[in-house]
Amino acid sequence: MIAFIVALLFGLSPTARDVLVLQCAMPVVVSSYVFAQHWDNEPKEVAGLVAVSTWSAALSIPLMLTLMIGSS
Repeated sequence: MIAFIVALLFGLSPTARDVLVLQCAMPVVVSSYVFAQHWDNEPKEVAGLVAVSTWSAALSIPLMLTLMIGSS
């Protein structure tokens, strides 16, 4: 939702808007966990964020694509 608002504020084209929305829907990268573990900076919490964001992306990305294709 925030990505749509940002796209409207910046006057992005429909294609640029769709790219922004999909980028925002992507999960947290696994390398975040590797860095957290290496520097002992709450790796368990980062692992949880990676897992939650991956599962939510599995649900939200198909929904976003359906909405984007439907609005084209």
